[in-house]
Amino acid sequence: MINYKSEVFQKKLNFYLQLVLAGVSGLAIVCLIMEYGFFLSLELKDTLHWLEFLAVGTMVGQLFLKLALSRDKRVFLQRSKIDFLIIFIFFLLFLGATGIFKIPKVPLFLKNKSSLSLNYFYLLLSQLYILVFLGLRVPQMNKSILILKLKPPLVIITTFGLIIGIGTFLLFLPHSAAPGEHTTLLDALFTATSATCVTGLIVVDTGTHFSTLGQLIILGLIQIGVWD
Repeated sequence: MINYKSEVFQKKLNFYLQLVLAGVSGLAIVCLIMEYGFFLSLELKDTLHWLEFLAVGTMVGQLFLKLALSRDKRVFLQRSKIDFLIIFIFFLLFLGATGIFKIPKVPLFLKNKSSLSLNYFYLLLSQLYILVFLGLRVPQMNKSILILKLKPPLVIITTFGLIIGIGTFLLFLPHSAAPGEHTTLLDALFTATSATCVTGLIVVDTGTHFSTLGQLIILGLIQIGVWD
């Protein structure tokens, strides 16, 4: 008989769940990038939406599975209180959209309560939860980097290189450019580097060349550069 409260089982459970979460998180990121970065058919978008719903279900489900099998549920709840609070907030928004629980702002957003608007609202909730879930895992990534005991200059160079690389990729996406415009890889790299290092230098007109998505990406890179 399996002893669910044994330390060995708990370590194995956490290990396998972390592997599943890593895969699901990667899948969710790919889905979001494909949906908002490329021009896709409606059929492919529907498939991506189902995968995003599956990712949310896995992210929420693993947390409750850990709670059910934890040795000390009170300690686990205390340690994961932010995760459960976020789930509770999103659950209230879900109930508000269905009309079970009245939230003043939700009916204003869903004026006609049509099936299409409800589905779109559920999709936005799912995508927002994915972003919040991944955002909460960033500090854990920082701890993992600290464990490597890298020299500070190397950490700074690696961090900036990673941010610039991600920024270049995002700015190179088709949806990041305004209609009729095309961003070359070199322009995307220079723009991402300039934004991250907050130099103010540009090779293309930011206001006309990039779409709203592209401009938001640039603003995000500038903000990250200021924080660093």
